[in-house]
Amino acid sequence: MTAVTGSGASLIDVEASNGRPGRRGVPRYSRRPMPGTPDEEHQGSVGASGETSTHATLGDAAVSGVRWVGLARVVSELAAFGGIVVTSHLVPPAEFGRAAIALLVNELASGVGSQGIATPLIQRRQVGSVERGTAMVLSIVSGLVLTVLTVLVAVLVMPLVFDDQTGRLTLIIAPIFLISAVAGVPSSLLQRRLDFRSVGLADAAAAVIGTAVMVALAVAGLDGEAIVLGAVATAVVTLVGTQLAAPRPNLAWDPGVARDIRRLGLPALGSGLLYLGFRNIDYIFVGARLGPTVLGYYSRAYRIGVEYQSKLSAIMLRLSLPLFSRAEDLVELRRIRGRIVRVHALLLFPPILLVTGVAPILVPFVFGSRWEPAVEPTQILTAAGLVATIMTGVGPLLVSLGRASTLVWLNLVSFVAFGVTVAIAAPHGIIAVAAAGAAIQVVLMLFTHVTVLRPLVGITVKSMFEDILPPLVACGPLLGLALAGTRVLDDTFAPLALLAISAAGLVSYLATLRVVFPSAYDELMGFMRRLAGRSRR
Repeated sequence: MTAVTGSGASLIDVEASNGRPGRRGVPRYSRRPMPGTPDEEHQGSVGASGETSTHATLGDAAVSGVRWVGLARVVSELAAFGGIVVTSHLVPPAEFGRAAIALLVNELASGVGSQGIATPLIQRRQVGSVERGTAMVLSIVSGLVLTVLTVLVAVLVMPLVFDDQTGRLTLIIAPIFLISAVAGVPSSLLQRRLDFRSVGLADAAAAVIGTAVMVALAVAGLDGEAIVLGAVATAVVTLVGTQLAAPRPNLAWDPGVARDIRRLGLPALGSGLLYLGFRNIDYIFVGARLGPTVLGYYSRAYRIGVEYQSKLSAIMLRLSLPLFSRAEDLVELRRIRGRIVRVHALLLFPPILLVTGVAPILVPFVFGSRWEPAVEPTQILTAAGLVATIMTGVGPLLVSLGRASTLVWLNLVSFVAFGVTVAIAAPHGIIAVAAAGAAIQVVLMLFTHVTVLRPLVGITVKSMFEDILPPLVACGPLLGLALAGTRVLDDTFAPLALLAISAAGLVSYLATLRVVFPSAYDELMGFMRRLAGRSRR
């Protein structure tokens, strides 16, 4: 499940003195310059030599970064989606379920590499050969240790909890810990020097090649092994790409540097691991109690109903931390947060609720008729997709306030509450798990606003509902048309039916928004014009 605190929260580029509001409700920020740049107070001027300012350079780098990261994400997601569609027709649902458990190792490996090592390496003021070499030693050691532990779990634990095939797939993917850990150092060095072009190219190449490997192996007759080996190939290509683009560190060791990396990396790693646990605890319970076939259906429903919307909001999520950290007071912080919630809801509520209506046609058409048992869970889990849209960016908001510890505890509460809920629901079937998961997401969203956002920032449940009310109401006709169209139109002509329903739903959404909520309509159109590089005077 997508954590209610928002994915991707890290401790990079922000540091607050104490996180508590000062007089008149102004958070007391400690402005720390980015690594390798002067303090922001001295930015914005042009030197005697006529050179551009550091502020302008950072602005250009940010625009370039968004461009390259956005392009890489488009290429990556198109490749990944195409690969999943093809393999869904070749690989049985049970093998997808087993692979979903094994791929948890991939997520853990990515978290260890990016949060445990990359975060402190990016955050340090100075990074020389000793720092790079020490970080590489820590990466190699941690990767080897975690690889060995994963092998033991695959051999001793997985067959007892799941089955032998799940253990075999976990054993195949175990080396990804070492691969991802070693790739974390060059990747962090590229991010440190704002070389998002190299990062984007490496990510896009890895996604395309990894997907090609997965599809080729599936065509050759492999099942779960094709999915797992595709993930390993993706990690290997990422490692090669970042190694070629980044300076190659020589191995070195400095106990003081190692202590600093552990001190900065462990909180970020702890929060990240809790978040990953929250996202995946339902897979574990469903797979253990209901078997790999049901887990295959559930994982497909979760991806359609919840995960794909989070991919669309990933770029905004990356921008939210620097935006929040530059807010001068709580009023501006609330304004930025409200704008993010409104834009996310205006953009993402329509496709999510459209999926709710057309899932009976969409799922069998795209993935094959044997995936029909995933239709109803998909429709239920779209409610969790709406919650995830609303909660995007809460993690960076807390980090910008210096409340990283609050984020850790919030992720811990979410992890425990969600785990207990799913454990109770799992014996009752996939529909019960989907319904319980969606319900606890709503409860955790309200809990976060009442216990965290309102006391710290002044963001109430009422203000949140005011932000999402226009798109929620405007999606009413869209959902009605989608449900009615799915019943009336023949799924024999699924492409035409989906196109007709989508077009009619989008027109009804925009028309309702313009008539009933003209200010929200203007905000949506203004954002789209800015996104296209145009603005109205």
